[in-house]
Amino acid sequence: MSIHDLPYDFWEGIILHTNRTVELYVRGNTAMSDPLRKGFYTVLLKDVQTKNTHKNVSNIFDHTTPNRLMLLGTIYALKKLKYPCEIKLYSMAHLGLKKKKGINSDLLAEVWSLVSTGGHTLSFESNPKKVRDQLSYQSENNEEINEPATVYMGYLLATLKEPSEETMELLCSVPCERALEILLLMREHKKRINSPKNFIKRAIEEGWSVTTRA
Repeated sequence: MSIHDLPYDFWEGIILHTNRTVELYVRGNTAMSDPLRKGFYTVLLKDVQTKNTHKNVSNIFDHTTPNRLMLLGTIYALKKLKYPCEIKLYSMAHLGLKKKKGINSDLLAEVWSLVSTGGHTLSFESNPKKVRDQLSYQSENNEEINEPATVYMGYLLATLKEPSEETMELLCSVPCERALEILLLMREHKKRINSPKNFIKRAIEEGWSVTTRA
């Protein structure tokens, strides 16, 4: 068996064929009314050949902008690639990658440094519709829901605290409506929840609902 017959998993860095093409979708969300301008990014990396995907929702950043968050998401994804790839980056807005300087120059420099040291090629395109299609949840009446932002706000309302990265990953692993149902369960839970992450994990694994937990 040759090396090209081995299983493929670019996230664990087990084996990655050269000339692998990946698509990177990145979105940044900020609370415009918040004086601290808190926000987070959502990133999806997709292997074009195998269709393997990985989605990550970041921790909360202060004093930030959507463009800065998208660059941080791009850096996160580039660090996950262990071997040279042809990367197609799709973002919600132009990130200034052609200029390589100016606003967010520190992050632009890091992006191109990772591209160079990783032996990657990078093409980029501002394509809000394509990013929304990949990162957003569609409700039954086909209205777009910004899934991570909706879940984030739902968690704040349910707990009055910011969710951790692991908690956001758990909630975003299920459809948005299901995540909101679990948050409603947390809100109505009569006893103190010492570990929200474990509560959410059990709710997902055991299929808790408003009816079964009433």
